[in-house]
Amino acid sequence: HDVSGGGLAVAIAESAMWGDVGADLQVAVALAPAVALFGESPSRAVVTIKPDKWSELVKLASGNRVACRRLGVVGGQRLRIRLVGVGATGAAEERGAGVADELDVALTDLRRAWEQALPRVMGEG
Repeated sequence: HDVSGGGLAVAIAESAMWGDVGADLQVAVALAPAVALFGESPSRAVVTIKPDKWSELVKLASGNRVACRRLGVVGGQRLRIRLVGVGATGAAEERGAGVADELDVALTDLRRAWEQALPRVMGEG
C-alpha cells in the first residue's frame, strides 16, 4: 500500500481494515510524531510478507538501492502502533506536543470510525 495518501498511519490502518487483520508495529520517530505517521512523502510503501521471506525482500530492496525497514508483525484483531526513537511521544511530551503514547485499537472500532466519521461531521449520524 502506498503512503502518499495520508501517510504511514493511514496506509497501515487501511490495510488492516481492508485485509481484516491487525498488526503490532513500532514506528521510528526522528523529528515529530505527526511527520512520521502522517507525512505524505513520495516513494514509500507498506509491504506485508511472510517472516521467512524477509531476507529476500531486504536483498531485493538493497539490490535496487531502496531503503527497507521492518515495522513489526501482522495478525490478530487489533492495530497497535508504538512510537520509538528520539522524536517519539515521550520526547514530544516534554515539548508539550500532547501526542498519545501509542495507538491500540480493535479493528471493529477502527472500521466504525472510518465509516461513520464523515456522515457525523455532515450531521447525518
